[in-house]
Amino acid sequence: MKEINNNLKINNLNFGKISKEDNADFDDTLSQLKENMIKRCELEVPEYGEFSKVMETLPNNDKNVYAGDISLICEASEDNPKKRYLSYNHMNPENRRGLSNLIGSGTKEQIMDLLKDKDFVANLKTDSERIAEKMKFMKW
Repeated sequence: MKEINNNLKINNLNFGKISKEDNADFDDTLSQLKENMIKRCELEVPEYGEFSKVMETLPNNDKNVYAGDISLICEASEDNPKKRYLSYNHMNPENRRGLSNLIGSGTKEQIMDLLKDKDFVANLKTDSERIAEKMKFMKW
């Protein structure tokens, strides 16, 4: 008689809510990214002059969103000592290449106001969806 293997392995089976660790909601990830960036900019971005690029990165664990790591980046302007640039970077989950989108510029105060805006996450999600759609069809 042939022996039966009783070791079954079942993948992608869901009996309810997916835990945050396994499949974090993309909105939650964007909110956490925003909060981390606010803290970093408050400490690391001066009102005037040059500074090292401030970059906050989180992995995307939402399987429904076409994205790998996502980042917010704040950089100093080369020609204006008071101007700062805030951009969003969205990595391709398949080949680790990314696309960036400038989402704001201005003084430190203006960048902080942008980050603290109540619609920031919703606007960033819209940008992210647009980038994800473009990324799906790009020939790398």
